[in-house]
Amino acid sequence: MNIRQYQDLDTSPADLIRLFGDAEDYSQHSLEWRFTGLGGAPFGWGQGVTFVTGLYALQADYYINTGIEAGEDLATYALSDSGLTLISGGAIAGIPFAGGGTVAGALGPLLGPLVGTAVGEDRYTFDFRQRTRTFAAFGQLTWDLSEHWSVTPGLRLNHERKNIDSVGTSSCRTKPVTQQCLVQLIVGANDYSFSDLESTETNLSPKLSVLYRADDDLRVFATWARGYKSGGANAISFTGEDLEYGSETATSVELGIKSHWFGRSLSLNATAYRMDFDDLQVLAFNGVFFDVTNAGSAYSTGVELDSQWLTPYRPLSINTSVGWLEARYKQYGSAPAPVEQGLDARQDLSGKTLAFAPRWSATLSPTLDYSVAGLNLTFGLNARHQGDQHTDTDLDQATFVEAHTIYSARIGLGSAADTWNLSVGCKNLTDKRVLNQALDTALFPGVFLANQQPGRTIYASLNLQW
Repeated sequence: MNIRQYQDLDTSPADLIRLFGDAEDYSQHSLEWRFTGLGGAPFGWGQGVTFVTGLYALQADYYINTGIEAGEDLATYALSDSGLTLISGGAIAGIPFAGGGTVAGALGPLLGPLVGTAVGEDRYTFDFRQRTRTFAAFGQLTWDLSEHWSVTPGLRLNHERKNIDSVGTSSCRTKPVTQQCLVQLIVGANDYSFSDLESTETNLSPKLSVLYRADDDLRVFATWARGYKSGGANAISFTGEDLEYGSETATSVELGIKSHWFGRSLSLNATAYRMDFDDLQVLAFNGVFFDVTNAGSAYSTGVELDSQWLTPYRPLSINTSVGWLEARYKQYGSAPAPVEQGLDARQDLSGKTLAFAPRWSATLSPTLDYSVAGLNLTFGLNARHQGDQHTDTDLDQATFVEAHTIYSARIGLGSAADTWNLSVGCKNLTDKRVLNQALDTALFPGVFLANQQPGRTIYASLNLQW
């Protein structure tokens, strides 16, 4: 994968800061050797086993060379309240000055030499390389103890090594005099250079599942597993201090049922789960980009239900799903705070709900299928409900999205052999305007960038198979 892009980072009408010459290259090579088989009953117990085992290897190389460049209006911005807020870390901004005017006016002559020649000459550049090598061995077997009981143990051994080179450099014509460049001041960056950083991790992830089959229509299962996500490095770091982040581990327990009722006209599945995270990896806004950091511990617990009902009226089927979720931090004492509490302020989110974790979610999808003159005619409706949630790690109230329900509909006509199908539909029938995400805006503390889910959308599609 090769990416070349230029991007406006401040998302304002002014030309303040922009991504220049962004070059990203990523390549990945992987090899997996897997084999499966059947075996007799171990020790003569039960009815036999089925198994899968194998080896896995991966090498991934990532390189990025990019930077932030001053725009034509950055010098003017530096003397504004927002600019002084960032430069001073929130210590000064629009404060009345004893001699009249504001601090901005008083500091103008001092900042003049720094900002006067910044346009087109002021940059902060990132140069990052990472090579990842991963080796794993895995195996899992299902042991049928009897006609009704099965047990499935599994194990994965993972070894990973990362080698990293990372450099952050500021450059401007005034640096020999001022020691710092304007872009560097505004984003709070320092020059740094790290070469041949190495991170090595080895992890053993076990799993154990038990299944009970009452008959062909009822199955109950329980699963315990431990998962793992390796640590890494942020390709874009302003100081080098937040460059690396640690691995994340998760332990999960599930209890579920899969069933058919009333002559298999009703399928009903349910799962209750609990997942505990240690050193949870979270994505947090650093003022311009997003960094991955570790957030202490958290848990996620909930219940998921789904069903399919083939109603007594033969053309009508109804699919439903309902989810209840509680996801909270157990410990997160140094979480980013809303910008209204100050730049780089911290807060304790222990016991608070995670972002993107609505308490309730549900779907309802009735469908009518008819056969007319040798053709298949389908009418479908869909209702999707999502509960309240925050869309940023700091749980700022400005990023809160209220519970909402979106309705959609479609009609389709196709051949009985499914060789062609024509569909016409409408998403978001009521044209409901709902925020998809709201985030802090670079360079303007207290201003938010929001994007919304699509409004009413009418579409048509034609599918052909031969």
